[in-house]
Amino acid sequence: MIQQRIAKLRSQLKEYQVEGILVTDPYNRRYITGFTGTAGIPLITTDETLFITDFRYVEQAAEQAKEYQIIEHKGTIGQKLAEILEKKKISRLGFEQHHLTYATYQDYSKQFSKTKLVPLPNLLIRQRMIKDEQEIELIRQAVKIVDQAFEYIVGIIKPGMKEVEVALELEY
Repeated sequence: MIQQRIAKLRSQLKEYQVEGILVTDPYNRRYITGFTGTAGIPLITTDETLFITDFRYVEQAAEQAKEYQIIEHKGTIGQKLAEILEKKKISRLGFEQHHLTYATYQDYSKQFSKTKLVPLPNLLIRQRMIKDEQEIELIRQAVKIVDQAFEYIVGIIKPGMKEVEVALELEY
């Protein structure tokens, strides 16, 4: 599933004439990697998938982002990205224009001296709109859980109960 998502994203990169993309939106990061942690940036090039993170998430990234080469950064993530981009000779790099802050853009523009940053539209958000079979099955499972919770709480709830009591009962 992740491989198919990466392949679809790569085909879109050709359209924008970039050699890779930085995925900075946390929802898109999870969608394209499977990684549930809070720190890390996928760098997807035309032929490689790299995931840059710090020491706290290296093990988790290795378990969850199996399609990616995990790279630990010791300085800033921008410094590590700059090193990788120079080594790979990437001249045009796409980024999620609706998510990357202007301050980060400026910082990266200075650090990526030989790489031009190219703003890209919501490629992954558009891709996420169309659900694959695994996502549909997860939605079905979630609906079943919600239905079970509703049936349970209907038997418990009584007039005068506070909302917090109902919430606690659902949580238990």
